[in-house]
Amino acid sequence: EKITRKYKAYHLLPSISGNKMECYLNLNDLKSAKAQLDSLYKFAAMDSSGTNHDISVNYFSGQYYSKMGEFAKAAKFHESNLKIIPKEDAQEFRKNYKELNFCYFQMKDYKSAYEALQMYHAYSDSIANAENVRMTSEKENEYKSFKTEKELEIQKLSNVNQSLKLKRNRIAVILTSVILVLAVVGFAFVFKLFNDKRKANTVLEKQNVEINQQKKEILDSINYSKRIQDGILPSH
Repeated sequence: EKITRKYKAYHLLPSISGNKMECYLNLNDLKSAKAQLDSLYKFAAMDSSGTNHDISVNYFSGQYYSKMGEFAKAAKFHESNLKIIPKEDAQEFRKNYKELNFCYFQMKDYKSAYEALQMYHAYSDSIANAENVRMTSEKENEYKSFKTEKELEIQKLSNVNQSLKLKRNRIAVILTSVILVLAVVGFAFVFKLFNDKRKANTVLEKQNVEINQQKKEILDSINYSKRIQDGILPSH
């Protein structure tokens, strides 16, 4: 209540007074509980925020009069609430049907008490189902988020693998190109050596023929000179 006043959140004061009233009722301090109920009425009437406090006023009033043993009066407050509670507010319906069940039972209206109890359980199941749906939805969202995260990680790894494959392919192409270039250069070098050797052999063969020709001519000249000499000079 002090924090509420400090931040001027006055629209919360009626609910705070109602909660304090519940505490005093549980402590059997009926005088303080009535004072808090009166504060609840006062704060609800003074609130200018536009908040509708009718549901809170009826609920806490019903609790107070039920504690005081005025069950018929208490039941009327809870019955009034059933007409104004929004259809989607299962929690408020559940709370008021629970209080009605108690009031009807104390009034010995067992049929109405049983019907209120059925409605209480119906809204309890509704809340439980809504909670299950919410939890299921949260789990589904968590799973989808987890799945998306893992898919992104897998995609990231796939991209890395693809990048590595491209790098390996580039390296293989470069190595193959280098090997091919070296092979071509090597082949060209060997071919040049072979061609140069063949040319050298051709030159040598030609020179050898010329030398043999010259040798033959020299020998023929020597033999011719020897025959002339043998014809002129006497024998030994």
